[in-house]
Amino acid sequence: MINTRLKPVTTGLIGAVGLGVALLGMPEAVKAATVVAGTDYLSSPAGSNFVTIGGLGTIQLKGLPFGPGNTDTTVERQADCVFNAGTCNIPIEMTNLSLISIDPVAINGQLVDLFVKIAPGSRSTGIMTINQDHTFSSVLNLDWQVLAAPVGSGMQNATCVAEIAALPGFEADCSLLTPDQLTASGSWGSTPPPGAVIVKGPVGDQTANLHTNLGADQMDFFLIGDVEHNHRDYAANHTVRQAKVPEPSAVLGLIAVGLSSIVGFKGKKEPK
Repeated sequence: MINTRLKPVTTGLIGAVGLGVALLGMPEAVKAATVVAGTDYLSSPAGSNFVTIGGLGTIQLKGLPFGPGNTDTTVERQADCVFNAGTCNIPIEMTNLSLISIDPVAINGQLVDLFVKIAPGSRSTGIMTINQDHTFSSVLNLDWQVLAAPVGSGMQNATCVAEIAALPGFEADCSLLTPDQLTASGSWGSTPPPGAVIVKGPVGDQTANLHTNLGADQMDFFLIGDVEHNHRDYAANHTVRQAKVPEPSAVLGLIAVGLSSIVGFKGKKEPK
């Protein structure tokens, strides 16, 4: 005789096991509830960045890294993104920007390097919308400044020149009269792409991009691919991607050059 009293128990057990398997198979975006606050370390590739300045024409730009890795731009996500109906809005701020002209620019008969950076004393803030389907969009008000320096002398020697300060739309310190509005959209993931700059820290560390004690419902934020910032008020473009550390082959090459220099130096004999 079959004991039918076991059927409800067996059915319930199978149902529980099935539910457990289903939960294990759920995609990360469904299980995760929060993207924690942190900093995005970004680079600006040559060939995708420019600014058009009246009287100077269109200036092609590239990132001037300040580190870590080839980072030339940093953006802080200043609050946790707690998903509500699959989306959230958080405050952001671009805290660093370092761009340099690819080719020297002639100003008043002299060739100079041009630099684009955030105007001192200003805050470039905005809003980012992060979606649980791994897309995002942002609006950022950026107050940038254009400085000039003799070719090869570096940003530390860059100053505001009268020829730029006198152009329409610029202040006396070569910053903008009104902040430029940038809009962007793209895709994101919760794990760093290969070779990405990694700054570790606990949850709550604003400078970190890879947090070491994430809860089961928490995750990090990394760009996927290139993200283009469209300028509302100026003929300009700023494309960024996840910053990377030098590849091992590049590091080995630098070491080899350094060693050869040392060997060459030691091999030289002082004249008798």
